[in-house]
Amino acid sequence: MSDYVLAGDIGGTKTRLSLYDEAGGPSFPLEQETFASKDYGSLTEIIEAYLSQKAVNIRIASFGVAGPVMNGQVSTTNLPGSLTEASLGAVVDHAPVYLLNDLMAAAQAIPFLSEADVQTINAGRRSQIR
Repeated sequence: MSDYVLAGDIGGTKTRLSLYDEAGGPSFPLEQETFASKDYGSLTEIIEAYLSQKAVNIRIASFGVAGPVMNGQVSTTNLPGSLTEASLGAVVDHAPVYLLNDLMAAAQAIPFLSEADVQTINAGRRSQIR
């Protein structure tokens, strides 16, 4: 059984979970699934549902969530309750789990973008500051 990275974008409306392997890298998920967050009582339930049909070993997990992450814990702005890295670790056989603010997670992904991933929205024009 191979080791995988579990990554998630956790939101009040939807939660997207993806599996990655070392060979494919961060730009190419092996698979991903989207869940309606309101259909589950917790992120733990969503992760359990996602992994229940898969024979995978999670090496590490990381989740971007709306809200300030402090000391491995976040009280999400769009979901009830709070999340902790420790409680989520139990769901992934005690693999290391990292919670990140969703904006910080997006910013940390910028170095991994290729030219094809970037589009100019408004070319703008140069001006000199006086």
